[in-house]
Amino acid sequence: MSDPANIREEAKSAAQSGNYEKAAELYGGLWHSEDPNVWDARGLANALRKSNQYEDALEVCRAALSKEPGFGPVASEFSWVFWQLHIKNAKKPVSRSLVDEFLEVRNSVEDPYDKYSAFSRALLDLSKLELEANNPSLALEYAEHLDSAKLDPSTNLYNDKTLPGPRQSYYTTVGTALKADSNWHRLQKLSSDVRNDRQIRWANKG
Repeated sequence: MSDPANIREEAKSAAQSGNYEKAAELYGGLWHSEDPNVWDARGLANALRKSNQYEDALEVCRAALSKEPGFGPVASEFSWVFWQLHIKNAKKPVSRSLVDEFLEVRNSVEDPYDKYSAFSRALLDLSKLELEANNPSLALEYAEHLDSAKLDPSTNLYNDKTLPGPRQSYYTTVGTALKADSNWHRLQKLSSDVRNDRQIRWANKG
């Protein structure tokens, strides 16, 4: 077998050039070798995800996290794969068993707010799906895993449109859920937190 370091460099170059099929083949050979490395699993999962092979990517992440629980780079990859596979185009709430698996991985990492992960985005979207299904209590349960102070207070720019950032999405989602749940005391507290937040930039008024 060729030097693993050389294969990793070749796989990295293939991924950087957009040849994810070749990258997956090379990283896969390393990951399934006699001396597997979780960094190779991260590379493999990333190549599979970017070639829309989400189920395979998720299985690689699960195997790598079983070998080394809480390994940040693979956990971040898991968060993106999970979001793209189970949340991005979902029309109904995600099953509780899948959410529990997601939370277990999130809770195992040192920094679930890492900018390279999709943990916060996924939780916000999971909450929104529950709101759309008229389950405000469950929407709140998911949102309570988030700390608003650790969410990005800035806005997002997409196709020349200014869109709400994570912190605004949190305030909006939790506020809507509290109102739907008739939890007026907590809604009043949230309103006070919003008024006192001097960092947030709003994508719209109201």
